[in-house]
Amino acid sequence: MKSKQQDDQRILLISVIAAIIFAVAGMVWGLILSSQIILFDGLYSLISVALSLLSLYSVSYMKKKDWRKYPFGKEMIQPLVIIVRYSVILILVIASLIAAIFSLFTGGREILLNSALVYTIFASFACYVVYFWLKRKEAKGSSGLVTAEKNQWMMDTYISFGVLLGFALAKGMTQIDSLVKFVPYADPAMVTIVSIVFIKVPFLEIKDALNEILEKKPDHPLVEPIENKVKEIEKQYRIKESFVRLTKVGEQLWIEIDFVVTKDTMVKSIDDQDQVREEIARVVKDTPHWLTVSFTGKRKWAI
Repeated sequence: MKSKQQDDQRILLISVIAAIIFAVAGMVWGLILSSQIILFDGLYSLISVALSLLSLYSVSYMKKKDWRKYPFGKEMIQPLVIIVRYSVILILVIASLIAAIFSLFTGGREILLNSALVYTIFASFACYVVYFWLKRKEAKGSSGLVTAEKNQWMMDTYISFGVLLGFALAKGMTQIDSLVKFVPYADPAMVTIVSIVFIKVPFLEIKDALNEILEKKPDHPLVEPIENKVKEIEKQYRIKESFVRLTKVGEQLWIEIDFVVTKDTMVKSIDDQDQVREEIARVVKDTPHWLTVSFTGKRKWAI
């Protein structure tokens, strides 16, 4: 777990450095070219820096074990950080959408198209490189914070390619006399489209993080194998009834299983109970987990 957290720290640090470069470039070029969409891209990257630093700090803090103060660990920090970062992104998207709509109704914006095209070509492919790298790291097994980072760069990549397409179309419009008057509307129109398309991403991520905080049953590939194993144990040991409670917080799967036993149950000793625990533990051995298996003769203690 510790080495995984160290890998996450390194990945997030590289993402922070890349985001700083994009933030500075985007804001400078956006102001020089009077482009709202490029400025939006730069502000998005600037906020990404702050949020990435928050993620970096949270990973470092989670690494410090303190079982006296935090007997159940610090995994809850991860969904809280995800809620904060996507809430900030949501505010930025909504604010940009309002500003873009206002600009559309007030005559649009004049921009330097050639320079804007040069910037967006560079930004589009550079963003994709960072996103692709994060996606590969996520596939090898990383935390939800790295996934959130990847999603952030995915949004930035789509924004950049969308802007590139928009500026290319605007450049084409300058060659057609009847369409030249619409060119100033290209920039705010792109901000509007991008904001509407991506406004759902923060909502979905916030919902998933809230589900973790509320300890909702997770959509996890090990849920079914665990439940099947418990049913198998019921039959094998003649256990009357069982209750399985599962949730996931951060990267950790929390598993609580209560078995209701009778005098016919073939679990007679502590060793027998530990054998049952061992069988269940083998199902989740490759996943960070907290496993509690209890046995009772009275149903009221299991529900």
